Amino acid sequence: MAGYYLYSLDPLDMASLVEGEQDDLILSLAENVTDQLDLLDGQFEELDPVADWPSDPHALLPMLKVRLNQDDWYGDLSVDGKQLWSSAISDYFAETKGFVAEGQCYWDVIEFAWELLQVPRNTVTEAIALSAFGTCPYRYTPQKNQKRSWSDWQPYHSMHSPESTARMLGELQSIEQQLTKTATPETCHDYEDELMPVMHRIVYEKRMLFVGIDT
Repeated sequence: MAGYYLYSLDPLDMASLVEGEQDDLILSLAENVTDQLDLLDGQFEELDPVADWPSDPHALLPMLKVRLNQDDWYGDLSVDGKQLWSSAISDYFAETKGFVAEGQCYWDVIEFAWELLQVPRNTVTEAIALSAFGTCPYRYTPQKNQKRSWSDWQPYHSMHSPESTARMLGELQSIEQQLTKTATPETCHDYEDELMPVMHRIVYEKRMLFVGIDT
């Protein structure tokens, strides 16, 4: 069973949504949001903005336009609110034509890479792009250089710009010799035959990386 499912998406699909000028796109997102509202009805904290969101997609449009324009989509939301927004965004892009299944890899290869890159466990650091792999949805601002606790929100996907994905590829290439000499045969296989071909392809095509976490 895979630890991570690897996808790519067209950066133009992201730009078209974030610009907030195409109501049909935002309405599609709004429909995903209202589906999640129905599932999580009554679970939101009193001060969570999501608690005031209407269940009608058209009525929700103005609020989503404001949120899409924010630099941080998650910071003011409760744990349940974060999960709702994350799921709605994930479902939205999974339905776009530019969303492509690229491959998969196991937990071990990423954890081994983090160790070789000296990334503290459960920590996102600006210095190492790969530290955000599987942990940072688009426009989510984690506490930099601070270890996540068990009570923190745990994202189920991450999204990375072409530039960040290229940085990740460079970091993975920098540890290739050390990894292939010291990792298990299974981890080496995952690195050489599963992870790296996908990373090379996405970087070459200048697409965004979408990492889905196998739960």
